[in-house]
Amino acid sequence: MEISKKERKIKICTLTTGFPRYNGDMTGCFILSFLNNLCKIKKNKVDVTVISPHFYKTPKFEILKSGIKVFR
Repeated sequence: MEISKKERKIKICTLTTGFPRYNGDMTGCFILSFLNNLCKIKKNKVDVTVISPHFYKTPKFEILKSGIKVFR
């Protein structure tokens, strides 16, 4: 079964040393802002994954409201 071009998603993986650990955290907030805007512009046509260091008391995996998958 072949997927049509309209159904294909662009896959983006961002590897970073800093990404917000909780709401309001300024660490890497510009990366989150950029990726959120990209998700808004492209609607459901992008699949965004972030890989960042794990910090104490943060989940090792989460999916943000915008659909961004975060692995720590």
